Amino acid sequence: MKSIIFAAVLSALLAVAGSVYVGIKTFDGPVTEHPYEEGLRWDEQENQRDALGWRVDLANRVIRAGDNEIVLSVHDRKGFPLDDASVAVTLTRPSTGAYDMQYRAIRGEDSLYRLAVVFPLYGYWDLRIAVEQKDKRVLFEKRVYAEKGAHSGE
Repeated sequence: MKSIIFAAVLSALLAVAGSVYVGIKTFDGPVTEHPYEEGLRWDEQENQRDALGWRVDLANRVIRAGDNEIVLSVHDRKGFPLDDASVAVTLTRPSTGAYDMQYRAIRGEDSLYRLAVVFPLYGYWDLRIAVEQKDKRVLFEKRVYAEKGAHSGE
């Protein structure tokens, strides 16, 4: 009976040790180096969005791992397209910064902003969308899920 209890306790300890080892080896570091300052910046951006009334909508219904065309609409407080804006998008994975990429959107004649984006892996991604017009700059965030793509190798 003692040997069974010993084996069970040893198995549990080895499982915990293995989990700690894997956690240490795969840890990318803190999500943000300065969380307080990031929170202040987030509040400032939220206030800026409210004050200007700008809105960004993602037209894509399905996103797949691999190549995609992302389509964004950018509107002012009254719902009119913000035609003379500059739109930049940073693609980032919530769990790591290893796949961060930056893109610039191009406005089409239909007042929609388009950009070709590569999602290297399926899963959740964050789109950090910077909209600039004259001396105003506002950040928006959209979380998307890239499904397994036919050509993504996954």
